Amino acid sequence: MTTLFNTQDCEVLEERSHDGWQRRTRLSPDTLFKMEAIYERLSGNKSRILRAVDWWSNWRTVDDLPRDFQFIDSSLDDPSHFVMLNHIGEALGSMHGKRLSNIPVWSHAFYCVDEYNECRKSALPSAHYIEQSFDKFSREYVRFMAPIQNERGDVVLIVYAYRHLQLTRAE
Repeated sequence: MTTLFNTQDCEVLEERSHDGWQRRTRLSPDTLFKMEAIYERLSGNKSRILRAVDWWSNWRTVDDLPRDFQFIDSSLDDPSHFVMLNHIGEALGSMHGKRLSNIPVWSHAFYCVDEYNECRKSALPSAHYIEQSFDKFSREYVRFMAPIQNERGDVVLIVYAYRHLQLTRAE
């Protein structure tokens, strides 16, 4: 699809804090495409992740952004103030219009700031397999994120798509 992709496969980062832990494994494009192709074949559903990869790799404009895509306003200097737009959260509920720093689980907010800021700084898409366990939930998911640049080359939006593999809420 595209060669402009952060391609370090299997880089694993484990993080722990007082309210939970997270393990991120960076996926190469090849690994991501294989995982999502298997998902499509087994489920019969179109992968949101592959739709986002296709949209980004064809360099469509922000005006062509599909309404069901999720994205983050990354135009602010402080990445903790990036704003989630059209965010449909399955674990924490809707965070539409909220800053990353407003994510109710402190360590999850911290990790998100780090991940989205990395995407903004590198101006390259990336994909991760993420395992998390926090106060009220644990989950495994695959996520793709891609930068959208303005005419000056500044990353002003980050489009992302994810697919839960497992989601468990504590009672």
